[in-house]
Amino acid sequence: MSEIVYEFEDILEQIQHTLATEDKQQFREIFFENHTYDQAQIYLSLTLEERKLAYQFLTPEEMAMVFELLEEDVEDVEKYLSEMDEAYVSRMLAEMYSDNAVDVLKQVGEENVRTYLRLMPHKTATELRQLLNYDDDTAGAMMTTEFIYVHESDTLKTAMSTVKRFAEDAETIYYVYVTDDENHLTGILTLKDLIVKPDEKLVKDI
Repeated sequence: MSEIVYEFEDILEQIQHTLATEDKQQFREIFFENHTYDQAQIYLSLTLEERKLAYQFLTPEEMAMVFELLEEDVEDVEKYLSEMDEAYVSRMLAEMYSDNAVDVLKQVGEENVRTYLRLMPHKTATELRQLLNYDDDTAGAMMTTEFIYVHESDTLKTAMSTVKRFAEDAETIYYVYVTDDENHLTGILTLKDLIVKPDEKLVKDI
């Protein structure tokens, strides 16, 4: 265990040296030699001034990978976001999985949330706004927009049209979430159901 700690401290020292000398190329080489989890730990170990340089050395897309892990462990996420340019934060959040981005936004003041969403691509901002408005016990809180869901009163024909419309961005099309009027999860539909059952049949009757 002590060897692992020593190794991390050695890596952190190297990273801090590259920041002190403003050596972007060396910083990136050392930083990306490490696993994403270790990158997050390195980030958390930096001082404010060091982090500000790191934002210049890393793209928002690269920082998004760090924040995918960071949001689960860090309470004061808003403090870190406030250190970044608003456009940088917006691009970073847009690159994250939607449920993780929402977890981050829930820790941020409403005014900042509006700013970040306004700077995002319209489609991404719309998805995040939708998820932010769900209560914790709704299907939306349990799912991400990488999954497809249909209403229980839809016909199978309508449900299949929904699957086709969102298939390209979905994590899977083999299982579709079913919700009621209050957006509570009521069941799961399989792609096989949509294919073999009559088009006019209602989802809730499957």
